[in-house]
Amino acid sequence: MVSNVISEEFIGPRGLINRADYIRLLEQALDHLGYPELAVQLERDSGIVLQPPTATAFREAILSGNYEAALNLLPHLGSNLSSMHRAKFLILRQKYCEAIAAGDLKAALHCLRNELQPLQHEHSGVGIGALKGSTYANITVEALHGLASMLVSESRGASSVSSSSTLGRESLLAELQALLPPSLLVPEARLEDLIEQALLVQLDKCPYHNSRGPLRMSLFTEFSAGPEQLPTELTQVLTDHTDEVWAVQFSFDGRWMATASKDGSALLWAVSEQGAVVLEKALLSGVGPVNIVAFSPDSKRIAVGGSDSKLRVYSVPGGRLELEVMAGTMEGLAAGVWLPDSCQMLMVGSRELQIIDVNAGGASIDRLALGQHTYDAVVSHDGGTVITVGQDRRLRFLRLSDRREMFIGPEPASVTCLSTSPDGRFLASNMNTGVIHLWPLGDMRAAEPLATAAPRPGASDPLDALPAAPIQEYRLSEGHQGRFVIRSAFGGAGYSFLASGSEGVAGAVHIWHRESGEMLAALEGHTGTVNAVAWNPRNQYMMASCSDDGTVRIWLAPGRN
Repeated sequence: MVSNVISEEFIGPRGLINRADYIRLLEQALDHLGYPELAVQLERDSGIVLQPPTATAFREAILSGNYEAALNLLPHLGSNLSSMHRAKFLILRQKYCEAIAAGDLKAALHCLRNELQPLQHEHSGVGIGALKGSTYANITVEALHGLASMLVSESRGASSVSSSSTLGRESLLAELQALLPPSLLVPEARLEDLIEQALLVQLDKCPYHNSRGPLRMSLFTEFSAGPEQLPTELTQVLTDHTDEVWAVQFSFDGRWMATASKDGSALLWAVSEQGAVVLEKALLSGVGPVNIVAFSPDSKRIAVGGSDSKLRVYSVPGGRLELEVMAGTMEGLAAGVWLPDSCQMLMVGSRELQIIDVNAGGASIDRLALGQHTYDAVVSHDGGTVITVGQDRRLRFLRLSDRREMFIGPEPASVTCLSTSPDGRFLASNMNTGVIHLWPLGDMRAAEPLATAAPRPGASDPLDALPAAPIQEYRLSEGHQGRFVIRSAFGGAGYSFLASGSEGVAGAVHIWHRESGEMLAALEGHTGTVNAVAWNPRNQYMMASCSDDGTVRIWLAPGRN
């Protein structure tokens, strides 16, 4: 008897779908697809109504801008006083903004004084002080002052309010749906949203997914992709260097590649849309081993550094020398890192960090002592925080604006180098044991990078939310001796992959699925340690590797060359 009830109320192969809810979503979908008659017919035949007439009237009132009607209907849609209070504020705020946008300043002022302001004390006589930290915290003097400033700006002819009420009303409805019981007011396009969620789960489950842009996924079959999506096919072997190649990097626009070698040269390469690489110019030669090449974020400059403790900046394209800066008191140059403005750089020595202005002839802007032998450094996506690693094996987060420091670790072994994903969300720490740790960085932004240490409004200090442990670990093949610096790189669609070289007579390029940690490929071909890997940020099917064998190898996904 129980099973019959379940089969009537719940459907699906696993009996997880509430039949009534499913029918309501079908009714909504039919209406959105332009078949309102079919939606009405389904309501009639099933006896299940999409939503109560009150909810329908409320939705129509919001979308038509009839806010008085919406406010009158609001008490019939929920019993949670907190949510109702917030909903009322949102409706009146939209009414106020639309009055300003329409130039009706008198109506806007009336709404502000007689409708919005009383909300501070409306809920059972609760005052502003008691509201702080609760759901009502958004309805404070500060919030009202912000609304009032909009009115002042408009009266002075400096409007900051959008004149498009349609988009505002749709956004308002979405906010209100989050406050009201979903059983009464069905979220917009809910069935489509559920289907897209299911499709995204399929993408996440496929470790080889490497497509950008809109996907044409079938609803009739499970999504599947294979190794052909990865850059596993060797298409070029570049032999222009005469000794070990230590560094390789693509420009952010994907049109250029640079390599650095023990032979004292740094080479600039042109990259075609099809993935062909051609030597453009030798930037540097005969000055001692070179181990740093770094493109500026705007792809118009490249910095080169090496054993002579000088940082040189060249124009791209052309390769004209724009700047040559001595590392000063630094004991060698560990890293050269561009800041997001493409004008400032971090010069990181073994025990010192210096910020220089490239546009001002390399003038020193700031200098910080690091206190220990430092091996590598990277910068957060916003340019506000420097991440270094040194002798103590800890990851050091140093915010430039207020000098605040936080640490992760120590790592179980010496960290030789660091890599960040181009979107700034992840950090990889390569250890000399052949193990790579993945760390989530989250949103490292402060309110004003390089200017203030204050967190963004409403956000906690990102340095207080650093991870306590890595979220993934990747292991290189057996036989890793830890004698060399092996640099890894994030790449692919959504930077879903991590690639790294490895040590050995026949060093390989390893590719892992970033999230799961599954090794997807080990590319052979080099005849020496693979020192670095670079993934083209604009072509997810292209990768480059450099090795002690003196070559740079270009890898493309099969059929993409």
